[in-house]
Amino acid sequence: DVPPSRWELHADAAEAVAELAASGVLPERARWFSSPEPKALATARLLTATSVTVYDALGEVRRPAGRVGDLTEHARRGFAEPDVPALPGWEMYVAARTRISRGVKNVLAGLANLVAGVVFILVADVNWTAAGLVAAGIGVGDVVALCLPTSPDHVVAYAACAKIGALCAGVNP
Repeated sequence: DVPPSRWELHADAAEAVAELAASGVLPERARWFSSPEPKALATARLLTATSVTVYDALGEVRRPAGRVGDLTEHARRGFAEPDVPALPGWEMYVAARTRISRGVKNVLAGLANLVAGVVFILVADVNWTAAGLVAAGIGVGDVVALCLPTSPDHVVAYAACAKIGALCAGVNP
């Protein structure tokens, strides 16, 4: 797990970025800015001969993506019950089915609260990013090239651009 501060632009990717820069499809009067990570800055500098402003606030933020760190413990709590006495015959099966069904409902109910919290954080990130774009002079109809890896940050940046009416062009490094 390499921290973002040590990410480097692969030679093949640098060649592809240089081809894009030489293609003539990029706007000539664009203002360029980048996060402080070396890979992002190297990509931006290959795309333009003009200056690239670095915004430390755009730096990569570690966020859990896909897996909830304490999911195992959360699931254990959902299924936690006092010891179940031994039952004869099919009664044991019925009791187990009831206990498992109740445990699954408990786990899912807890995850719903967790997902709502994550959505709240993402909405706050989108609003904060949109405000930063507006402060940088980006507005309705402007084209923003997002040079970000596939990540929650890419989703946030895309949504922030949509919120202020800017057009997005994704460039995956």
